[in-house]
Amino acid sequence: MKLRTLSVFMTSLAAVFVMTTARAELPYGLDDKCRQGYVWREAFPGDHVCVTPEVRAQAAYDNSQANARREPRSGAYGPDTCRKGYVWREARPDDRVCVTPETRTQTASDNREAANRIAKEDKEDEKTYNKPRWFENRLDWCFKQGSECGQPAADNFCKRRRFTGARDFAADPNIGSSEPTRISGTNEICNKNYCTGFKYITCYGPVPSERIFANPVWKKYRLDACLKWGSECGKPAADEYCKKQGFSDSFYSVLDLERGNSKTRLIGTDEICDKNFCVGFQMIVCQ
Repeated sequence: MKLRTLSVFMTSLAAVFVMTTARAELPYGLDDKCRQGYVWREAFPGDHVCVTPEVRAQAAYDNSQANARREPRSGAYGPDTCRKGYVWREARPDDRVCVTPETRTQTASDNREAANRIAKEDKEDEKTYNKPRWFENRLDWCFKQGSECGQPAADNFCKRRRFTGARDFAADPNIGSSEPTRISGTNEICNKNYCTGFKYITCYGPVPSERIFANPVWKKYRLDACLKWGSECGKPAADEYCKKQGFSDSFYSVLDLERGNSKTRLIGTDEICDKNFCVGFQMIVCQ
């Protein structure tokens, strides 16, 4: 056990030692900083592919076992021949450390995902929101009560802020009793102990301003939420509006929170709604 610990320590120390000289030759052209939850793999000096902490620990252990997993009398591939049950890791083309087939598969997957795990909070195409809120409350983990949780709720949050969607997010469990959460799809409040919010959400792909229409108007009146009287409401009406603006359809839309604030016009029939149940669009994003 002491030898294994020493080997892991020496591997990490070697990576730190070469860090300042390896930046210009990073594998796959990666940047240094990993997204939250990931760390450098360090399978070899200068290996800055971002992986989970468990994968980095596995890489360090595999390095410490490299000699023991080779055929002692060489073999078909010379001194790099692996014992039965092991294969080359191939974290880079000349990586001949012997690992299990499962580890090699994991390594190949991490290499493919490398570019998606770089921290991009400071880049123009992304923005991270810590403890995101929906109105005055913490954003709930679910888009609807007990359903469409995680990605759908995160995507809706980002789209509301004029981004394409959510690239990364994490849960903040059991916060409802101390910090009530708001369910973004229904505006319900969850104040129970089991209510879960988001620790952070990273949004990507800012939507160009020419695709965004705030408080859209149709022929001098607020655009009604329905295409026809009492039917085809929401996306069908938004799609038709976007087509009138020269787009294919709608990407996202938000209705007014309150009804009857102003007269609206139905884009499908040109009828005017002046009742207390009339609802207009707060925003439409076209694509």
